[in-house]
Amino acid sequence: RVDLAALTAAEQLLAEKLITKRLLIAGQRERGDGLSQVSAEVDADKLASLTGYRTVEVVHEELFRRWRRLQDWVDEDRRFLKWRRELDVQLAEYRNDPRSLLLGRKLKEAAEFYRVHREKLEAEELQFLQRSFAARRRLRWGIAAGVFSLVLFGTLFWLFTRTQNRVDNLLATPAANVQERLDALSGTGWLSGWLLRSSFTTETEPARKLRAAYGLSRYAADQATLDYLTERLQDLPNEGSQNHLLALQALQQGPLKEAVKTALRKQAEGITTDLASLEEKGRLKALRLLLRLFGDTEQLSKVCQEDADPTVQTEVMVEFPTQLWDTASATNALKDSFERGDTKLSYLLLLMIGEQGKQAAGVAGALVKRMYVESPDGGVHSAARWVLRQQNVSEAELEQMVAGKSAAEDRDWFTQTAAAGDGEAIPAFTMVRIPSHPQFAMGSVTDGKDPGEAVEGSGAAEAGQVLASDAVHTPVSEFWMSDREVSVQLFRAVLGEKASEIFGGAGPQEGELTMPVYGVNFYDAIIFCNLLSKRFNLNPYYEFAEEDYDFRSARLRKEGRFPEIAEDGQGGYRLPTEREWEYACRALSRTEYAFGEGFVDLEKRILPRFDVYDTGNPVECGSKRPGRWGLFDLRGNVSEWCWDKYFQSVDDSTSRVLRGGWFLSNDPDDLRSAIRSGLSPESRYDHIGFCLSR
Repeated sequence: RVDLAALTAAEQLLAEKLITKRLLIAGQRERGDGLSQVSAEVDADKLASLTGYRTVEVVHEELFRRWRRLQDWVDEDRRFLKWRRELDVQLAEYRNDPRSLLLGRKLKEAAEFYRVHREKLEAEELQFLQRSFAARRRLRWGIAAGVFSLVLFGTLFWLFTRTQNRVDNLLATPAANVQERLDALSGTGWLSGWLLRSSFTTETEPARKLRAAYGLSRYAADQATLDYLTERLQDLPNEGSQNHLLALQALQQGPLKEAVKTALRKQAEGITTDLASLEEKGRLKALRLLLRLFGDTEQLSKVCQEDADPTVQTEVMVEFPTQLWDTASATNALKDSFERGDTKLSYLLLLMIGEQGKQAAGVAGALVKRMYVESPDGGVHSAARWVLRQQNVSEAELEQMVAGKSAAEDRDWFTQTAAAGDGEAIPAFTMVRIPSHPQFAMGSVTDGKDPGEAVEGSGAAEAGQVLASDAVHTPVSEFWMSDREVSVQLFRAVLGEKASEIFGGAGPQEGELTMPVYGVNFYDAIIFCNLLSKRFNLNPYYEFAEEDYDFRSARLRKEGRFPEIAEDGQGGYRLPTEREWEYACRALSRTEYAFGEGFVDLEKRILPRFDVYDTGNPVECGSKRPGRWGLFDLRGNVSEWCWDKYFQSVDDSTSRVLRGGWFLSNDPDDLRSAIRSGLSPESRYDHIGFCLSR
């Protein structure tokens, strides 16, 4: 039983909480006439205050029932009272020194009581606690910032070290691994760019500096990088060309696109001057990159002009596809040149694509077939034919594609297919128009190389020398010439049984029909021309009676007349004159070989591409690259009869000129455009054949 009046204000407050929140009570209420007994239990919700109560009595059953809760509450209140006494001590220190705030365990305990008993605290206490809490927050933020800075610094240091190592690996790596090393830098482009820029600026070893430029082209490209990459084209090794391409390709795909094009064009300027100019300043590589990256053929077109050095054109054709080559880009350029009518560039691009053989079939095949059929230019037509043969298109298919392409004013080639008269069907053959020229001089371009007009009975090596520069310049009229040497198949089809008298009873071996006919003499060739003219209803070009000639002995019969040009034979098939042959072979070139001169490793790199020589046997007609006017095999495979006398100063001489090298030749000099030899018209040596003219 508790006498409420005897309690202090604080104790009464505590008693009120105990009664209202923890217990069911009974008590005596003071009235005006004295005390009245309240015997019923009073609900805590109805007891808003203790006003009027002098005593309160705890019902012992309720006390037993809630003893645990009562004990916890009293303990908690004691802790709070104890803490407030400690708080008063801290507060006294704070008044003397505002820096004396709560820390550690005391601050944690204060936060707990602050959360529960905030409304019981005085203003000064609240201010003190709030400043302590604020100081703790500042401390925590400081610690967090420090930890974050430490982690960030550690991460950046690790990233810097790793990236620096990767940059060092890039600078030292072989060319084959450059792209792999560049890919390893992809996650830190900004840092990689900074480190690469530093290496590019300070590096003195060329290979390392070049690799730094490769990295900059991908991660931090600028004009200085482009200038260096184009400058290094000159001494770029073959094994590094792909890396160079990818570096410039990366620049081309960014804001420096036009700058790349301008730099490469400038680098390629001057390529037509001479052979040494090709690799000087990396011009040839610049040409390749212009074609591959931009489809730009402006500089390449200069190589193809009639006054350009054929040596340069040949080197471009041979070397161009070996590095930085892309058949798709070349095919697009070929299509563009074909549609623009740039036949010289089309011819060169076709030869480049042909270098790829079957590799180019899937990309350029359809376009090349179209050019083979539709191009009016003889050189382009023949070049397309050669490319298709590299892609294993059969002779029968090629013949079918151009069937019916007869002579026309707007086309520099035609296919002769409709044979008239009786006898075996004549296989198709192609004639190419050779343009006229107002002044042409035969002869060597190098002193001491070629025999001029020789003396009867003297060998070529003993004959006098005539330079083209000293020879008489005379015009050459337009004429037609067969694109290939006369084949075994064509020769036998025209001569019929007479061919057996020449070659004996045995027929041609398998694979020989498409080879050039060989072992025929001058008279055999003359008779063939006349018979061929008759089969196509043309007047024979020569007056030569077959009965004046014995096929078996290969000699004129007694009283037989030597062939002469018929007065009404114009338009018939014939042998070319020597002047026509050399003019057609040169195709306006003034170098030792029609494809140029002064080559490095001529016998292995160049001659096998253009001529059949030192093979032991002839090969299929048209298997090598054609000349600019579309003629195959003029310098190799078999030597060819011409109409002219070999000894011009001897009136009664019957010896006839042979031009061009042959498959047994092992001396490159035998394949020069000016080389000439002569034999008697009866000679049937295995290396002698002929081609046709009209």
